[in-house]
Amino acid sequence: MNDKEISPRNYIKETLALRSQIEGAFLELGERLHKIRTERLYEGEYENFDEFLLEAKISKPTASKLIMVYETFVLQHKINRKMLTGVGWSNLYTVAPFADSKSKALELVERATILTRSDLEQSLRQDEPEHKHHNCKHNDTRLVRVCNDCGYARQVIEK
Repeated sequence: MNDKEISPRNYIKETLALRSQIEGAFLELGERLHKIRTERLYEGEYENFDEFLLEAKISKPTASKLIMVYETFVLQHKINRKMLTGVGWSNLYTVAPFADSKSKALELVERATILTRSDLEQSLRQDEPEHKHHNCKHNDTRLVRVCNDCGYARQVIEK
């Protein structure tokens, strides 16, 4: 359809619907990648799952994250897909390791729906039990710089 033939209101509605379709597609992609990997559907076409991912132009870390989100929230906790689609896969991936029960998973999905990823990460850090840090106030800290290319780390001395 030509953009000039539809009203601005309908154009905006279609744009929002498209965004919703894209947001929901990550669950289906995670499901498909899970099935391809677990049922070895790539055999006969590709040497291994990694070769399939190269052809699909999906990085191995991204595939692993999408699969983890699908396995955790859909397979393990059986959370309604419609509830998950508005959250976004990166937020769901962030909270997945903490979803150790269905009730906790639902609470985390709700939190992930309303918080940005950085706020979500901060709230998860605040959830950590106090004994994990021996009641430390973290007043005596150090700054470390890490090279993104090679991983070399060095302490930064502040003057």
